[in-house]
Amino acid sequence: MNLEKRIHSQRLISFFLFLSASLALLASLWVNNYLVSFKFIYGPDGNYYLSETPGETRDFLLDCNLENNYCQNEETKDIKLKKNTSLGSCFKYKLNFNYQIDGKAYDYKEIFQGLHQSLKTEFRSKKIFYRITVANLEDIKCIKNDDAFKYYKIFPIFYESIIKLINSGISLGSATKVNPFLYGELSISNMVKRFPVNLVFKSLLYISVILMIFYWINYNYLFKQLISDKKNYFFIFGLGSAIFLFLHVLFLGWDIQNEIFKDIRRIIIVFFIIFEVIAQVLLSMALYKNINSLIKFCHVYIIKFKIFFVSIVIFLTLFVLVLLIFKDLPDEIDYILEWNYFLGLLFFYLLSSLMFKRTNTQWKVRK
Repeated sequence: MNLEKRIHSQRLISFFLFLSASLALLASLWVNNYLVSFKFIYGPDGNYYLSETPGETRDFLLDCNLENNYCQNEETKDIKLKKNTSLGSCFKYKLNFNYQIDGKAYDYKEIFQGLHQSLKTEFRSKKIFYRITVANLEDIKCIKNDDAFKYYKIFPIFYESIIKLINSGISLGSATKVNPFLYGELSISNMVKRFPVNLVFKSLLYISVILMIFYWINYNYLFKQLISDKKNYFFIFGLGSAIFLFLHVLFLGWDIQNEIFKDIRRIIIVFFIIFEVIAQVLLSMALYKNINSLIKFCHVYIIKFKIFFVSIVIFLTLFVLVLLIFKDLPDEIDYILEWNYFLGLLFFYLLSSLMFKRTNTQWKVRK
């Protein structure tokens, strides 16, 4: 591979590394929020008895007698509507339920003596009807009443898979939609260790680890070709950060109740951060030190901006570490710092993608 192709390859690797690692965070957050806000359900199937016409009613005579202890059994108190078997067959309108006695409406507590109790004495000689009424109010949990219905008709298996997944009893990191970048409702690990969010996060980060390895190998090669053959320490720390990231992703979600294992996981993530920051600092310094030799290949203003950006990262890293040592911050603040810090680190890769120039000129290798 000639030098021009190698530099073009580095531009692509840097961009897709930024993209995959960013998506690991953002897509995982989107999946979590989508699942907790999924509002469609298998509601009662009113279509068997009623048409979707507001105001329509259907009465069922209840047979409350001495033999069934005046409807003491819950199954004799009303008509049990079956649930829909698909989201697309839901009933568009809400259904109201009450009891009709002598043309007057009653609710459950008015005619029965509490839960699992029989019919009150004063109603035992009356004809009792259980009435279902189609309300003039659309059911927001019916997918027919949502814009999503047009997509459901095209790809129903997606929505059916989501509702089955939710009904299977999955445990997510939050009960409602969250924005931890601003409000710090939960930590990254608490969200991404849970199924099915972990599938998204781990898959994208494993891809990121592979790209990260090629990222540092390529930089090492380019420096040896363009600058000198001396050992590049940013390469060593860069590969180290990739290894620690791999271990962090590998162990994520392992439910091992052991303090030593928990400490090891904490050490791994700390070492990933330290190695990544050191690698980027050394790389930025090396780029700036050899800026005159790289002017044909790189945008100088991007290199200078990398120095500015790495200075901010170093300052913020030290500031946060000192803050955490001497002050016990609320969890929300910890989580806000965590989410924004990790997303901010990925900006290094985007800068690397933008730094190299696009040209068809045959760049010459160092002699």
